[in-house]
Amino acid sequence: MAVTELTDKEYMEWEPGYYRASIALDSREMLIEQQAEKIERNLRLLGATGIEDKLQEGVKATIANLALGGMNIWVLTGDKIETAQNIGFSCGLIKPDMPTLVISEGSPEKTRDRLRSYINDIYSSHCAIKIALIVSGQSLGHLLKDMMDIEFFFLASRCSCVICCRCSPMQKAAVVKLIQNYCDGATLAVGDGANDVAMIQAADVGVGICGEEGMQASLAADYSIAQFRFLGRLLFVHGAISYHRTTKTILYFFYKTICETIILFLYSYWALSSETAIFDSWSIVFYNMFFSSWPPLAIGIWDRLFSFGIMEQYPGLYVLSQYCFRCIMVTWTRS
Repeated sequence: MAVTELTDKEYMEWEPGYYRASIALDSREMLIEQQAEKIERNLRLLGATGIEDKLQEGVKATIANLALGGMNIWVLTGDKIETAQNIGFSCGLIKPDMPTLVISEGSPEKTRDRLRSYINDIYSSHCAIKIALIVSGQSLGHLLKDMMDIEFFFLASRCSCVICCRCSPMQKAAVVKLIQNYCDGATLAVGDGANDVAMIQAADVGVGICGEEGMQASLAADYSIAQFRFLGRLLFVHGAISYHRTTKTILYFFYKTICETIILFLYSYWALSSETAIFDSWSIVFYNMFFSSWPPLAIGIWDRLFSFGIMEQYPGLYVLSQYCFRCIMVTWTRS
């Protein structure tokens, strides 16, 4: 902030020119700036102000829990590089001792050279270290085309933190599709503004945060939450339990059907394929309809791995909930 003193004569000489500039139809901004330069002279400095864009409550802890839950976190923002880097430090994605790779070149050739230089550095480094990658919006536009997307994904997948700055809505959606093309896992996009709608709709699961940025993201998302910190409970509690119940219910239905089929198959051998059934027809009909339908239904409603508090307190259990059913079908059938 700065101040200067003007006499009535100086102001009366300056004001008509500023008025004409403010109503000009052509080059209005340039004319206003020229008039402002005439008066903004011999200023006396009063001080400086700054605006801090504080994170919501629980953001840092939630992001740390997401990492413990086995998730890879990418930040797609419209802020400039310096602001995005500071946000990375604030939320704990970038550590003070973490090496940071920055790609902010303007031309495609320089962007490709910098990208391949970083890839060669990673190849030559045999020790596993955590690296942060920061990409500007202009460079990201080059990386998503000209056959550089697979190289960019190779580099980004080996970094513990990826921050893309100055991203347009279409670039955010393109990054999500890039991950879907080269990664086997599912994508989840979280946003709170209209600029995040394309990204949310492109992801496998979209979560919108309703707040000061409006309701556009929430209306376009699959799930809506009031604050970012509620994402932990949405994933680690409701998401894990829903996955657990749905998976176990489906496996139970297959299991009980296989049990009945195996019995009928083995009996047909001893009955010399005479089409004689070991059970009467009514028992076979009611087996799936009534006798064995209640256990999987009860599992789908009430079963859970741990209590809600334990699942929210220990995010590592989320990984267990995703992989503990891969061999359960074989185990159940053997039993």
